[in-house]
Amino acid sequence: MHDRRLYVYTGRDEASPTQNNFVMREWHAFSSTNPSINRDDWEHHGAVLSLDDFAWANQNDWAGQVVQGPDGRFYYYVSVNSTLPGRGGMSIGVAVGDTPLGPFTDAIGGPLIWPSMPNASALNIDPTVLVDDDGQVYMYWGSFWSPRAVKLKSNMIELDGPIMTPQGLTSLAGAPNNFWEAPWLFKRNGLYYLAYAANSNIGGTPGDGCVTSSNYACIRYATPTDPLGPWTHRGIVLDQVSSTTNHPAIIEFDGEWWMVYHTADAPGGGNFRRSVAIDKLFWNEDGTMQKVVQTPIPVEPDPQPTDNVAPTATPSCSYTSPWESCAAINDGIDPPESNDALHPRWGTWPQTGTHWIQLDWSRPVRVDRSDMYFFQDVADNFNGGVRRPQSWLIQYWDGSGWIDVPNASGYPMALNAYNTTTFDPVTTTRLRATMQTWTTPVPAAGVGVLEWKAHSVEPASVDPVEVSTPLGVHPVLPETVTLRYADGSSLLAGVWWRPISEELYAVAGTFSVTGVIDNNLLEATATVHVDNCPDGYSAQQTVAFGDRDSAVPNYDRGDGCTFLDVVWAAAPFADHGAFVPAVDTVSAQWRDEGLLDSRERSRIVAAAARSVWHGESLDPDGRDGPMRWLGSGQP
Repeated sequence: MHDRRLYVYTGRDEASPTQNNFVMREWHAFSSTNPSINRDDWEHHGAVLSLDDFAWANQNDWAGQVVQGPDGRFYYYVSVNSTLPGRGGMSIGVAVGDTPLGPFTDAIGGPLIWPSMPNASALNIDPTVLVDDDGQVYMYWGSFWSPRAVKLKSNMIELDGPIMTPQGLTSLAGAPNNFWEAPWLFKRNGLYYLAYAANSNIGGTPGDGCVTSSNYACIRYATPTDPLGPWTHRGIVLDQVSSTTNHPAIIEFDGEWWMVYHTADAPGGGNFRRSVAIDKLFWNEDGTMQKVVQTPIPVEPDPQPTDNVAPTATPSCSYTSPWESCAAINDGIDPPESNDALHPRWGTWPQTGTHWIQLDWSRPVRVDRSDMYFFQDVADNFNGGVRRPQSWLIQYWDGSGWIDVPNASGYPMALNAYNTTTFDPVTTTRLRATMQTWTTPVPAAGVGVLEWKAHSVEPASVDPVEVSTPLGVHPVLPETVTLRYADGSSLLAGVWWRPISEELYAVAGTFSVTGVIDNNLLEATATVHVDNCPDGYSAQQTVAFGDRDSAVPNYDRGDGCTFLDVVWAAAPFADHGAFVPAVDTVSAQWRDEGLLDSRERSRIVAAAARSVWHGESLDPDGRDGPMRWLGSGQP
């Protein structure tokens, strides 16, 4: 915490879904002046430190911690793999910066801790550092059941004594291998705490319920009388999480305590694709910690096909009783009865006369049916309250005024049921239902609606979608598709595409993805071409080879790239003199690889020699428009 802002520092998992190992090359930072479990309250600052900042390291940018030193500067202690002779292997490095966001630079020019040092941990990772009230600096680290501790000098980059093995962390009843890794050292009310990842149960299985298997870890904590121990186990503060690894950070901000940890809960997450989580931590009066309750990531349900266009509209009403809600008319709740006292409803009492409700869409919809569920909380002969209307009708906006929907089947007014009205299809951005309250036999009554559904016309077809994407790049799919109707009209409609697995675009070829169209029961389909063409050239661009009447094809290499794709990448040419040599070179390569025989190659080279450029000048960067090399005759 610095200047009333809380900073969270994380490693970045870059492994693909198919990789079963950590791929980490940089450390990122997030900050907030109002920490919460809401991601919108956090600012992502991107990478603040990377592997490239340590010239002596080559991989494994693992966990670290940033601490402000006595000199006011910020020291970033990290786990990283050293390549230095005699000091190689997983080590602890230190970077330093003048602000919490750096820029950070290597503070030592080599590791602070490395494997061959006397009494080093079995795996020198996960450093945690505490600057005590008297200025003494302590560092803990370690993995594979081998925690280590050491004092640091006030300059933050030199050891102030030998590496020690803290007592009381690794041997508990029924759990001789208690401490696993990921220590976090902090102080509260004069008492030191060490939280750490443990992967065994005290008392055997199930014991105290730390883990379901040793592949996972819970977070235990211990306290000592001295910052270097011995330590006394106090309990579990965080249960195992969805990822096999578990790592705590515990900090106070504005009188509230928080635990930061990681899980595999984010969409596309996994053991090597983890995400950051944060939850409040609460204390008991005796200084022990209550177990942190993990907040699950809210999962939005995938959109489902529907022809009810009403929920995507913005509702408005002529008048709404202060205790009722205009938003109720299209909230998607099917009423149990007309006198529904459990759910929101729209009503006008004590206003009488003519009233309306309206649905507005951001883009045109095509509809031909309505379902109306009326609200009524009094008997038909009661004076006052809300009753079904005496009459009503539906109108649509034609761009300049309100028009009655054509050939309406009728306007029924049944209670405890939807009242269906069909009509000839209309295309509009607004739909309005106008209602007249009862004037006889009882004059005083409002009108009300519990739910209004408007149904779209099913199109005759949906235009197919085709896109191309380079190998390994997630395809960009359109936000809309074109709907075609039987009468020849068409509309653009929004579409939600189902998630695409990375495996699909990790290899050259073609695959399909389906999508849910807004307000429609039909689904959209997109064909995605994954090409392995050089320089990102799209295999879907229009090309022709040889004369218009030539039989020489633009041969396909079999991975989504054609012959001319490869020629283009080999020589982004702007004149015929560069084109012909490129054709000759590439066709020879294809012949040698068995993609062309000698006769085919001869025909291609002859066609290239006869060809001339027809079209605009070639732009090696843009390459917009069709590219056509047309010969002057048969090869």
